[in-house]
Amino acid sequence: QSCARVAGATMAGLVDVHAAVASVGAMVERGTLGAAQAGLPILWAFTANTASKLAAAWFSGGAAFALRALPGLAALLAVLWGSWLLR
Repeated sequence: QSCARVAGATMAGLVDVHAAVASVGAMVERGTLGAAQAGLPILWAFTANTASKLAAAWFSGGAAFALRALPGLAALLAVLWGSWLLR
């Protein structure tokens, strides 16, 4: 697993998780990344995107709004990472 691929997907995920996932998918299609190795960069992209959503909630609605958004965002990450760990 290339650290650069994981880092790149994570950075892209901060802004747009769809673009990050499409980029990883394109690497799999070209054969530069194996399908079995695509999960981790995608998970980190989702994690970074979720963190940016939580930050946006905090800055736009304050701590109270961010705390209301936190359980749903945390549940999403728990399911995604849990399914990857159980594979």
